[in-house]
Amino acid sequence: MTKISTQARMEDFFYRELLKYLYMAEQKRRWNPFTDIPYDHANPNSSQTLAQCVETFCAVEMYLPDFTSKMLHMIRRSRGRSWFHINWGYEESSIRSRSKVGFWRRATGRKNSVRR
Repeated sequence: MTKISTQARMEDFFYRELLKYLYMAEQKRRWNPFTDIPYDHANPNSSQTLAQCVETFCAVEMYLPDFTSKMLHMIRRSRGRSWFHINWGYEESSIRSRSKVGFWRRATGRKNSVRR
């Protein structure tokens, strides 16, 4: 009989929890930024201040690759933790956030409100 180390048991636990999380996410949490937001109901009379708040909030997520890459180096050997971390990065990704902001800006007629 092979004795399983505490570390191996912990890694198995993390992986099982990841699979439970992914199952639940696919069933209940995932949403599509292209189809699940009623952009046609966006208020074209919303203020410039609101547009700047939305854009500023989402700008923070532009640093997501920095956060995920640094942490991934520390947890890479853990299959459950590293896959969870990458999944979290996807869910929080600036691509998804930026697409929501872009769609909202177009729907409200504020497509030129971001200064580059």
